[in-house]
Amino acid sequence: MKLTQITKVYHNKNNVIHALKDINLMIPNYGITYIIGPSGCGKTTLLNIISGKDTDYEGQVENCGLVECVEQNLNLIENMSVLDNLLLVNNDPKKIIDMLKHFELNDFMDSKVKKLSVGQKKRIQIIRSLLVDCDYLICDEPTSALDYENSHLVMELLKEVSLKKGVIIVTHELALIDEYTGHVVHMGKGIIEDSNYDYQDEPRILKKDISLHHIKEHFSMIIKTIQTRYVSLLVKILSILLIGCFVFVGVSLFPSLDQMIHQNGKWQTHDNLIITQSRDHQMSSKTGDLYDDQDIQIVKDNINGVIGYQFGWQAAQVNFNSVFYPEMYIDDIREAISTMKPEDQNKDFYQTCLSILENDVKLYESESGQSFPKDIPLYMDYRNIETFQDGEYGFVLDLVHFSNYGFKVQFYQLFKGCQIDLLAGRMTENNREVVISQNLALELYKAKHLDSMEQLIGTEEVLNMNSPGLSEEFKIVGIAYAQNKDDYMIFLQEGTMEDLLSDHHITNKDKVKYLYVSFISDVQEDETAIAENINQTLNSNKSEFVVYTDSILADEQAAENHQTLYFYLLVGGGLFALTVIYILILFFDRKRYRKETYIYKHYGYQPFIIYGIIIGLSLLTAFALQMIFSTILYNLMNTIAAQFGYPLLSSHSLLSYLLTFFITATLIIIIEGVYYYATCTSKHS
Repeated sequence: MKLTQITKVYHNKNNVIHALKDINLMIPNYGITYIIGPSGCGKTTLLNIISGKDTDYEGQVENCGLVECVEQNLNLIENMSVLDNLLLVNNDPKKIIDMLKHFELNDFMDSKVKKLSVGQKKRIQIIRSLLVDCDYLICDEPTSALDYENSHLVMELLKEVSLKKGVIIVTHELALIDEYTGHVVHMGKGIIEDSNYDYQDEPRILKKDISLHHIKEHFSMIIKTIQTRYVSLLVKILSILLIGCFVFVGVSLFPSLDQMIHQNGKWQTHDNLIITQSRDHQMSSKTGDLYDDQDIQIVKDNINGVIGYQFGWQAAQVNFNSVFYPEMYIDDIREAISTMKPEDQNKDFYQTCLSILENDVKLYESESGQSFPKDIPLYMDYRNIETFQDGEYGFVLDLVHFSNYGFKVQFYQLFKGCQIDLLAGRMTENNREVVISQNLALELYKAKHLDSMEQLIGTEEVLNMNSPGLSEEFKIVGIAYAQNKDDYMIFLQEGTMEDLLSDHHITNKDKVKYLYVSFISDVQEDETAIAENINQTLNSNKSEFVVYTDSILADEQAAENHQTLYFYLLVGGGLFALTVIYILILFFDRKRYRKETYIYKHYGYQPFIIYGIIIGLSLLTAFALQMIFSTILYNLMNTIAAQFGYPLLSSHSLLSYLLTFFITATLIIIIEGVYYYATCTSKHS
């Protein structure tokens, strides 16, 4: 090998460093050549140029042939066996075994490299280089960190190798030079100070570079890599699976997020609920206007966008629908009656109230001997009005429970032909069928230990009202997207509750008056405009209809909708955290990755093929696991969605899984691609 006028210059911010200056050197084809000199004189730089690692220099290197390096750092794949490490460079097991026997290492053939001593690893590196059948063997400090015995074993091996090829050794151990003679090159600061070589080499045919391996050999190496790195590979697959789960949440829920926020989200905060309240906007003690079935029919026939209603008469027992209390003052009642026209629908009601209250007042005055104070409110018991046939059942609407598990519910009656968005099932077709809200469905699904919420469809559940023996069975025919953050809801066909109360001889349908009526609007309509239209149509006196969130009952903070923020925090935060974890896994594995990448490239393998196929198999495995456990994942996602008020997943969508795989694969490939590029650049190699 001939080196002519080799110059190597490094540039930094402050000055120019000449690592090598006009190096001219002859290296024999056979025997040992020692390169010695103080630290920093350029020995390693010279070796990098000879080996071909560094091509950025001036001058010429001729007749170098195939050069193999035994580096100071142990470049072996630690988790592979000795045999597999040697099969990297030679596919002839017999030749490998013979060489191991020759150098007395055959007992370690099946041992993993990481279990060998440093000296044994050095010798395995040399054997691997010999299997390449190179022209020159470069050894950088081959005996460093070795004891006396192992040092001589390595040197004896190199001495034997030098009989057939040139061996170049960089060392600081001058005693070795005395014991194992060879050509000595003395280096100073970037220059050759002395060389005792007398050029009398026999010519020989030099070999070409190591050829690339066939794709079949790549697959063999992939299998070995998987076998030796299965733990880290399983960790990666688990990370990919978890990343895929969060992507699946986003893919499955994001398309319906806008609909949920702007439409179904109205159910969450009662934005589509139109209620009655006193016109003075205070918690008035005076009775407001009364309503009946005729008023409900008028709204149904004349106001577009109203899809259902709720009624009641025990205002003080209703969670959110009324601001009126069943209490009156005598003068208020007298004033109301005196100003009413004979045909006024409320006159009979007030007349009854006055009659009952005046009797109570007379009883008080006769027993106490004092006049009854006019500023004390008198409470009216509506159960004594003739529209209630049995006073015992006056509180039936105070507490309405659904199913034997006793879930307290708010009931709404939907006008015939009106629809709400359904997660599963269909709308009611008769007055013994019911649609339930998704949060109620979720509770029933958990209480009954079902496989999915769809299994609730077709089951019979009991509707219990606040009275012994007053219950009816209803068939669940649908599950609504709608749900409220405070209440469970059931949706009945219009007239169902009126018929139920009448059938049980509680109310007289033709005479009953409601202290409040609440209407529900289509989520796509303007509920404020609908409330104004109802006020104009019914022309109430003391009451008005307003959107619940605009009423004096609304909790301003409760009306705020943070679901979008929760969604992005859940999906984005989780995905970011898992991605960081995946990157950290790569980061802490970088040294092994760099070393193995260098080994693969050096011995004719394409690392991007090996790593690319392994990554592809990892993605497919994670995707397969996601499909296998899709039922569990599906139910888990529904639970999470219900907790945050999102629409639930009604089916296993193959498109969602495919889109999840595509997004996850793209993310992982980008991360792995950047990581591979950083590893393969000269800066990181």
